Amino acid sequence: MEKKLTTWNLNEQLYRQYYQTVRRVVETLIKPDSLKQDLLFALLLVIMKDNDFLQLEEIGRNVISTEDFLLSRKQKDIGMYESVLVLNGFQNTPLKIIASPLNDAILINATIPELYKETYSICLKVSNYVLTSDLGIPANFYNLNELVVTLKDKILNPIKSGILNYHSYPSANLSGLPEDIVDQIAMKLHIKDVIALSNSCKRMHMVINNERLWSDLFKRDFRDKHEIGGSDYMNKYKEEYISRRDAKFQLLSNIGSESFRQFAELPDYMRHGSDSRWEVIL
Repeated sequence: MEKKLTTWNLNEQLYRQYYQTVRRVVETLIKPDSLKQDLLFALLLVIMKDNDFLQLEEIGRNVISTEDFLLSRKQKDIGMYESVLVLNGFQNTPLKIIASPLNDAILINATIPELYKETYSICLKVSNYVLTSDLGIPANFYNLNELVVTLKDKILNPIKSGILNYHSYPSANLSGLPEDIVDQIAMKLHIKDVIALSNSCKRMHMVINNERLWSDLFKRDFRDKHEIGGSDYMNKYKEEYISRRDAKFQLLSNIGSESFRQFAELPDYMRHGSDSRWEVIL
């Protein structure tokens, strides 16, 4: 019995030594962390190509395959990723993507030098999308639907829309517009449409949900209530909206005894308030 136990312990010890040795070899020769980042960036390029983008060797150069691009980058042993793409049919408006590895994350910045527009950025956690084996070697991808949606919301749709708008092509997408233009559009909209715009996609939600815009909306719709130097205007707007909605209902219930002029003086946005999306949010 003791002989068998000794044999088992010996085998287990050998296995641990072997496993540690193999892991050191893997980390030295394969560099799993770097490989995972390479694969995630390659996946990004594949998604870009699937959305009608072509990859170039450099600005003004020939189209190159994703495989050739990554191999040439590997031979140069470059730590940062930099790639040039063009939307098919718009070769004179190149898109530059720069990605910086950050431990278990990769920071991606995309911009169109020709348009001098804002940079679209996203930080992806590599382990959220690259599945590894026990030895740490990349084995598969997962959460791909989430990755595609995130890339489309944060980079693909805004960039594609910006290129199409620049060339006067209808894009049917507001997400490519600069934030100040979206703010100007929002200031022309009924409040229910502002909220609908905010719910249309993640980028519009981020653009609409800012203190400056809600301060302007509050001043626009509640001029008598505006506080200089105040904050949290979205919640203030909701509270004032509820208060004036309740006042409207009270006037409606007493319409026989109250002056109709008093009801008519309520702001126009309140007359249409019953079908507003605030009703769902509140």
